[in-house]
Amino acid sequence: MFRSLLVFLCLGWIVFYVNTVTRNASTVLSAPLIVFAVVSPTVFVAVFFLAWRHNHFNYARRCADWDRSFVCERCGTVSEHERDSAPLM
Repeated sequence: MFRSLLVFLCLGWIVFYVNTVTRNASTVLSAPLIVFAVVSPTVFVAVFFLAWRHNHFNYARRCADWDRSFVCERCGTVSEHERDSAPLM
């Protein structure tokens, strides 16, 4: 919820800033607008890469950890067990 609110506010601020700069500036290509046009795609690509990297490396490890875990139905404690190669009889 907090992240979606933060994204909404950031996008609203960006739209407000671009509209203000382009309407009140003598030229459309002002220095702050050029800096924003260069920095924002760079930040977007960096955040996208970090999210991909986190999902790619951590998800597989956490999924494997979850497959090795056991949840006690009585108390709800999660414990981790190693899988044996021999089946239990």
